Amino acid sequence: MLCIRQRFYQSNNLFIICSLLLAAGFILQIKVLYNSHQKQLRLTEYKQRINDVSDTLNSVEKLANHTSSLMKKIEKAAKINRFKRNRLKVS
Repeated sequence: MLCIRQRFYQSNNLFIICSLLLAAGFILQIKVLYNSHQKQLRLTEYKQRINDVSDTLNSVEKLANHTSSLMKKIEKAAKINRFKRNRLKVS
């Protein structure tokens, strides 16, 4: 009878050890999946930020080009105005 109890306890201990090892394996796999998911979320956020910066830079570039064209018009008008003043002074 004692021998049967020892075998029962040994088989129970073996079952518990195997169950714990299996659970540890699942926990490690879940940890890897979680870390991969977090990395994917970070990369998605970085991509969104880069797209936002790109959109902002495009807007700034358009504004700079518009400002440049306005400055050219002002310079042209100033040259014409100076030319007219100089012509009036000479006359």
